[in-house]
Amino acid sequence: MARGSSADPAVFFVATLVLWAVSVVFEMAFNGRVELMAVVAGFWFFQAANWAIRLSLSRDPLFVNTAVSLLHSTVTSCAVLFILVNQWIAKGLSNIFDHAQLFGGTWLGAYSALCFSCGYFAYDQLDMLRYRLYSGWIPSILVHHLVLLVCFTLALYRNVTINYLILTLVCELHSIFLHARKIRRMAGFRDVRSRVVRVEWMLNWAMFFTARLVCHLLITYKLVIDAPKFGRGIELPLALFGMFGMNLLNFFLGLDLFRAYKRERNQQRHRGGGFRGGFRVLAVFGEEEEGGLQNKSTWGAIFNVEDPRPRVPLSKGKFLDVNQALEVARFDIQYCDWRARQDLLSIMLLHDKVVEVLNPLAREYKSIGTMKKELAELQEELSQAHRQVHISEARVAAALDKLAYMETLVNDRLLQERNSTESSSDCTALNPSTSSASTEALNAVKAKPPRRGLNVSGPVQSYHPNLKNFWYPVAFSSDLRNDSMIPIDCFEEPWVLFRGKDEKPGCVQNTCAHRACPLHLGSVNEGRIQCPYHGWEYSSDGKCEKMPSTRMLNVRIRSLPCFEQEGMVWIWPGDAPPMATIPSLQPPPGFKVHAEIVMELPIEHGLLLDNLLDLAHAPFTHTSTFAKGWSVPSLVKFLTPASGLQGYWDPYPIDMEFRPPCMVLSTIGISKPGKLEGQNTRECSTHLHQVHVCLPSSRQKTRLLYRMSLDFAPFLQHIPFMHILWRHFAEKVLNEDLRLVVGQQDRMINGANVWNLPVSYDKLGVRYRLWRDAVENGAKRLQFTKEDK
Repeated sequence: MARGSSADPAVFFVATLVLWAVSVVFEMAFNGRVELMAVVAGFWFFQAANWAIRLSLSRDPLFVNTAVSLLHSTVTSCAVLFILVNQWIAKGLSNIFDHAQLFGGTWLGAYSALCFSCGYFAYDQLDMLRYRLYSGWIPSILVHHLVLLVCFTLALYRNVTINYLILTLVCELHSIFLHARKIRRMAGFRDVRSRVVRVEWMLNWAMFFTARLVCHLLITYKLVIDAPKFGRGIELPLALFGMFGMNLLNFFLGLDLFRAYKRERNQQRHRGGGFRGGFRVLAVFGEEEEGGLQNKSTWGAIFNVEDPRPRVPLSKGKFLDVNQALEVARFDIQYCDWRARQDLLSIMLLHDKVVEVLNPLAREYKSIGTMKKELAELQEELSQAHRQVHISEARVAAALDKLAYMETLVNDRLLQERNSTESSSDCTALNPSTSSASTEALNAVKAKPPRRGLNVSGPVQSYHPNLKNFWYPVAFSSDLRNDSMIPIDCFEEPWVLFRGKDEKPGCVQNTCAHRACPLHLGSVNEGRIQCPYHGWEYSSDGKCEKMPSTRMLNVRIRSLPCFEQEGMVWIWPGDAPPMATIPSLQPPPGFKVHAEIVMELPIEHGLLLDNLLDLAHAPFTHTSTFAKGWSVPSLVKFLTPASGLQGYWDPYPIDMEFRPPCMVLSTIGISKPGKLEGQNTRECSTHLHQVHVCLPSSRQKTRLLYRMSLDFAPFLQHIPFMHILWRHFAEKVLNEDLRLVVGQQDRMINGANVWNLPVSYDKLGVRYRLWRDAVENGAKRLQFTKEDK
């Protein structure tokens, strides 16, 4: 495969093609879908045809690809016509288009034909990527193939809408004439006056309107009127999305077809108005857009001279008078001038043709003037942006100077009054240093106010009981099936989740009352968790309801209040009565959940929360993931109300909130992340919403629940194995943080203070630490929460 730039779109399409291949192999190998072998057969059939054409006819990748496409269109058209005619004869015209037939039924040969065609699209995608037979940042042909692969493969997996897709393949009748025209032109047969070419155009247009345009519009209409019959599921949205793409493709295809037809008609007029005999230059070049006289706008006036030969002066006799001689001389001069212009035009056209054949980049050179103009405009915009940045920097510097002066005045006043209270809610001292009694020391402190910090150092202490009196999300609902269990550690105690008889989740101690065997090693039977050692079975409230091989005793193990809300399982691990309401972690309206990931991390949950509540580290830590290419801003601020645990980052378009007891919610505007333009999330068109839940498993272990939602690209939810990609990206980002936070934890255990010198962008992390200290100290009103307002 040709090597492209770092932003080559081929990387994405190669990845999706690999994922598609893995999903097909998985279905065949692990789910026993032997019928999908037709997909593999179709792929290798067209690949073999590619090799045969390459060895026997031509090695030109475009010619070979077009010839194989013609073969596919022919084979598919024949198969579709055979299937439709066979159903017409067997069931009649009125019955074959019934919704039950189109949606749930499968006509004879339809499944194999769709598999075979699906294999072709995979081959064609690979062939285009291998030889770079595409152009643009978003190649329409590759997007078209990807959409078809997704729609066809999902239909094959679920065995629905097969007949609908067979009807869409009627358009391959028109594709026959499209590919035939390309091959004819590449073979050098370009005589537009030929009867064969005229007939080809007539059939081309007829098939476009009947087999493609009208057919797809009728299928779309059929889907709309049958919408109530589909029921719930992704079939109808996916089918409407696919047909919308098909109709959009038909519209642009019709425009391209009309332009091609118009070019050939214009070329025919040029050829008809040339010489009456002899050498014709334009006949050599066909309809090449870059090579014709019509594109030589700069030189058009020079070559647009009428042929003088039809006006040759006629002599009446053997001798010429003076006027006749002058007329003959004038005609000779006109003819020589016209002949010279035509020869020069011939040379220029031949030169352009040679350049285009030998140099594939010739078309780019022709737009150099346009590129220079655009570059000049960009340079002007850049200079304006630089001026604006300098103005902003001057304003920020003035504001910082004023702030430093005010801070000095406040600290001087505090020192004079010997007030030992905390300096502010943003940067508070838990262990403030005392000033010396001497006048010299007092003057030194006034000249340079001391930095104040939180004291978070030493070995991790046992969790305070007050920290347990909250609702904690511990698992995603989708991970807790009726026959499965999820073992967790919460505040250094082992628990196990499972669903009871009513399919509601329960949480019990992960230790059997009999011999202390871990219950999660057993199984779930009829809503009870069974110990693998002696078969004792416990209900979701901890009561032992079955004791095989012995007399039944009244035995109960500990259980926790457990509820399910918004796709998460919550527990209350504390001794206080549970709160009546559970916090909401639902994504904002318009967002769809794309990934739910669980990880076990070897760090204390407070350090992980400190990291998640800090964005200023991104340009330095995440240089190979989401912050790659970010510039380092001169000032990073977290703007928040005086009393609150939420706000937004400046200059990054990111909103963030700490939601007690251990959740971090963030909304990221991903139009231009990291650009120092003062953008906020409301000014961005697309967003990513994240929820991080940091469950304290033990003093040096955290269970992380990560949920990611997007307000765009909903089709990504239906791409097979997409969750593997999301998990890979999440782990890559997290690993960049882990190597630093693990080092922090080691030094903290050995006595280093990880919150020694907080600065302005540490505001949200400091507020979390103050909130946690207030909880552990039993404060009646918790700082920065609604209770404190």
